[in-house]
Amino acid sequence: MQRGGRLMSDPVRLRVRARRNQHGSVLEWVPEDEADAKAALDSPWALIRDLYGAIDRSTVADGDLVAVVEAWPRSGDVIDVIVLDEHARSESATERLRMQVSAEVAR
Repeated sequence: MQRGGRLMSDPVRLRVRARRNQHGSVLEWVPEDEADAKAALDSPWALIRDLYGAIDRSTVADGDLVAVVEAWPRSGDVIDVIVLDEHARSESATERLRMQVSAEVAR
């Protein structure tokens, strides 16, 4: 099966966690997923940056899993961004993020 002229493989699931620091918290790829994120996505850190608007960082503890990103590894197209309910800022913020990611992939 082909997608966009490329052979289709299984999507990758990339996990995002919160890490607490002296200034609050930052979002980052789970260490085991960082290399896959860099290989699968055109700009993995831009996606992390976009997640800040959808995640309520006041709810996180150090190391909490806050989101899962599904992507096609060869094309870098994001299939879905799943923000865990307990860390979502709001449903509308999560939906805005999904629409933004979909628009970027469509370009």
